[in-house]
Amino acid sequence: MRGAFAVARAAEVTGREIVLVDDVYTTGTTATECARVLRKAGAATVWVATVARTLKLASKYEELNVPEFQGLEAAETDEVESLETVKA
Repeated sequence: MRGAFAVARAAEVTGREIVLVDDVYTTGTTATECARVLRKAGAATVWVATVARTLKLASKYEELNVPEFQGLEAAETDEVESLETVKA
């Protein structure tokens, strides 16, 4: 994914705290690369917020037809671990 994103106006990012909003957090690759590019352009801090998260072991739950699993949005990590994953 390297090279997929660029900061067009680095002067507007330099020294600022940035909130990056993504619809779904799956592996963290997109958020990690965006955060890396923003930090390289001079952002002081990059925060990542997502609307939904995929399951780490989704294939394990696909076989189960249990109402309690319907709509399960979080895997085995909490917010702090997610932020550490993207190095934000």
